[in-house]
Amino acid sequence: MTSWPPATAPSGIVIGIATCNRPTGLARLLDSIQRDLSGTPFGPLLIVVCDNHPNRAGKPVVTQYADVLPMRYVIETQRGLAHARNHILAETDGYSAVLFVDDDEAVKPGWLSAFTNAHATDPGALVFGPVHTVPKARTSRWRVELYDTIAGRRKFGDGYLSHENVLLLGDGNTLLPLSTLGEKRYSPDFAGTGCQDTELFTRLLPEGARGLFVNAAAADELVAPNRLRISYLVGRSANNGINWSRINSRPNTLRRKLTSLATALAICITSTLSPVIRRSRYRGLGTRRGLFQWIASVSWAAGYARQTVGLLLNPPT
Repeated sequence: MTSWPPATAPSGIVIGIATCNRPTGLARLLDSIQRDLSGTPFGPLLIVVCDNHPNRAGKPVVTQYADVLPMRYVIETQRGLAHARNHILAETDGYSAVLFVDDDEAVKPGWLSAFTNAHATDPGALVFGPVHTVPKARTSRWRVELYDTIAGRRKFGDGYLSHENVLLLGDGNTLLPLSTLGEKRYSPDFAGTGCQDTELFTRLLPEGARGLFVNAAAADELVAPNRLRISYLVGRSANNGINWSRINSRPNTLRRKLTSLATALAICITSTLSPVIRRSRYRGLGTRRGLFQWIASVSWAAGYARQTVGLLLNPPT
């Protein structure tokens, strides 16, 4: 099945799923989408699964659902989420928007209706839905809260978002109108590092893009225990800081770099002193939650500062 029904004009939605050796997660996601679609009429719809792993573990899963869902299976040989997302965007001719959802998520009832209604109300808006963290194993609540903070999970009411809040969110449960994207695509420079979504949003927002948050467009992410380990969380926070420095250092000019360096120094100082400045958030360093929130914050700042100094001393050619 190639589309449901076929799109003859720019309308309808492509559900884009980048998968990388997660057949069980992909099957769980497609099953949740099938249940969400059951008995509900929709306009033109296509589900594109882009396999980004050489073992092609996603292919038999897509074959399993091809008779009940409008599926298209494609392969992206260049590794990295940015490449897979861009390949999906290349499959969107005749549609008006792409709705990205990750292969470790499962959508909640009413998910697609919420996105399509929001898109119909404001066809040019970037539409974000919440992603709820569901640990695979029993764990402390503060670990989940720390993971949510580092992974860009925020709670907002329904409505439009400030530019600053858009940049706090990821694209793992997000609808992007093709009219707003235009010719812009994910940067290959961020294919293997993460933050490819933030980098894209920083190019869209200055040109008038707006973000809309819809709580009914919800999905759950099943999180493995290794992603809730302190070593992973601190490392991911530092990596986020590095990527933010790379984003803020563009374009590659001396003035931009000096501004980024000043920002890095300010972030390092405020992050180090944050338990004093923001007592209500950190609850003092006497608790595990407060301690590791502070460590993650300082790690982010250190990653940002290290990358900024590196760009000053060794500018890219």
